Order: sequence, then structure tokens, then C-alpha cells
Amino acid sequence: MKKPTSVQLSFEVTLQSDEMSGYAKLGMFGNAEVKAERLQSWVRSSVQSPVRNRGPMAKIIYIEANGKEHAVELESGTSVMEGAKRKGIAGIDAVCGGACQCATCHVYVDPGWQSRVGARTELEAAMLEFAEDVQPNSRLACQIEVSAQLEGLVVRIPESKP
Repeated sequence: MKKPTSVQLSFEVTLQSDEMSGYAKLGMFGNAEVKAERLQSWVRSSVQSPVRNRGPMAKIIYIEANGKEHAVELESGTSVMEGAKRKGIAGIDAVCGGACQCATCHVYVDPGWQSRVGARTELEAAMLEFAEDVQPNSRLACQIEVSAQLEGLVVRIPESKP
């Protein structure tokens, strides 16, 4: 069976769980296939039991704009955004629920971690155009997947939001 060369999606999803509530809207712009994949991932992680076993844990350090530091243990496979939302860390709003559609989970990756975290995707770079004070180490927390290799990752949360 041949895969379609283009896909157009337009729908809204509103979900609420004990851990997070989210809103994702996929429009007729950008890479709809990537958006649908991120939305499916977010839906699965949002509605499953919080006691799932995704893999080894990694400590992620969030530093709020006011300097308050949060060191949290997260399961491999979750996103840095999901961890912040679950732990109630201020400044990572994630209005789109992790679908890479809003830039409200904009963070600065500590320079020593940039190579391990990896480069921005095209879609992520496009979304960062809507964020304020974008730096070379700016990333969307929803696009950073936690793994054992990110043990000790430091992300800083900017003061301003889009």
C-alpha cells in the first residue's frame, strides 16, 4: 500500500486527567504527520496510569526565571515538558499539550548539554519564531525526550512567554 505524499488534518482535542489537562489543535499548516504523531504520544502519556514503566529514570534540573531550582526524577521516554507539568513547575505552560504548536514550553538548555540534547527539528525552529528572547540554546521542552543519557540535564525557564 502506497503512503500518501501529503496529509491535511484539522481537528481539536481536549483531554483532562489527574496529571494534566491539555488542548491541541492541528491546523492545515506545517507537517501534519509530525503533529499527529506528537499528539498521539501526548494522548497516550496523558491517559495512561502514572505508574507506568517506560525505562530508566533520569534527574532533570529545572531553574525558574527567579532562580528557584527543581531537581526531579523522570522516566525515560517522557518529555521535559511532561515532567514539568506533572511536578507543577511554574513557567512551562504547554498550552498545546506537547504537540509542538505553541512555544509556551520554551526553555534554555544549559550550554554544556546542547550536543547531548540534539538539534531543533524544522517544526520546532518554526514554532520558536513565536517565542520571546530566543537564544541559540532555546528549545521547546515538549521536544526533548528524557533518556538515561540526559541524567543531570539543566534547563532554564525564561521570564517571558509568547
